[in-house]
Amino acid sequence: MARDMQTWIRQHWHIENRTHHVGDVTFREDHHQARTGTGPAVIATLRNTAIG
Repeated sequence: MARDMQTWIRQHWHIENRTHHVGDVTFREDHHQARTGTGPAVIATLRNTAIG
């Protein structure tokens, strides 16, 4: 059980470091100003497609 939890935590941080960090640093998602309508969802989809 504890080993499974450790594996899950490592996998979670692997995703965080690979995907979210790239979006934050490369695409500066934290500084993006789009906040209304469907704009943020569309931009996020395009960025995630580019990262993937």
